[in-house]
Amino acid sequence: MIYGIGADMLSKSRLDDLRGKYDDAFFKKTFTEAEYSTGIARPDPILYFSERFAAKEAVFKAISISGDNFKLRDIETLNDESGKPFVNLYGHTKEHCDNAGVTRLHVSLSNDGGFVIAFAVCEVREPV
Repeated sequence: MIYGIGADMLSKSRLDDLRGKYDDAFFKKTFTEAEYSTGIARPDPILYFSERFAAKEAVFKAISISGDNFKLRDIETLNDESGKPFVNLYGHTKEHCDNAGVTRLHVSLSNDGGFVIAFAVCEVREPV
C-alpha cells in the first residue's frame, strides 16, 4: 500500500559554486561516505550530488518526516549493479519508517537541460 509520494526538482546550477570544492562542509553534512566517494569519482560530481540532494528531498516528502532529528545523511541513495537507484535509511529516519511500517522505498532520478528531478514512492505493509 502506498504511504506517500514525493518529488523534487533542482537546478544543477544551485551547486555550481561548490564545483571543485569537494572538501566543503556541505558535502560532509549532506552526503554519506558512500555517496561522497561515489560522487567525487564521477566525471560530473555536481550532477551526481544534485541528483542525490533531490532524492533526499523527494524521500523526505514521501515518508512525511519532520523535526529537528531529521538529517539529510540519514537518507542515502546509491545505484545497484544495473544502475538502478536504491535507498538506505539510517538514524531517526530509519526509526520513523520502521515505526510507520515502511516496507519499500522506490526512487527514480533524471536530469536534462541543467535540471535534475527525483521521484520517490514509499510503501507500507497492508493493514491486517
